[in-house]
Amino acid sequence: MIKLVAIDTDGTLLNSQGEIQDSTKEAISKALDRGVKVRPLFRPANRGALAPYMNELGIKGEDQYAVTLNGAISRKASGEIMTSDLIAN
Repeated sequence: MIKLVAIDTDGTLLNSQGEIQDSTKEAISKALDRGVKVRPLFRPANRGALAPYMNELGIKGEDQYAVTLNGAISRKASGEIMTSDLIAN
């Protein structure tokens, strides 16, 4: 049984135009319907850049989150920061 799907954005989740294909949305929707956790891995760390993609994919709820900024920040679908491990200059 698959419990988790982790998806990188560039070239995997997003096509060369920065869009999510309908077939990808359908596959993610089916996974979510089956209780599979979907963890997008996004380069942008801010909520404003992340929210449209999370909404488009239907990833919502307190138990859903995305990993951003090369793993340095984890954000809930609501935008709340769960973990942050940034190195200050």
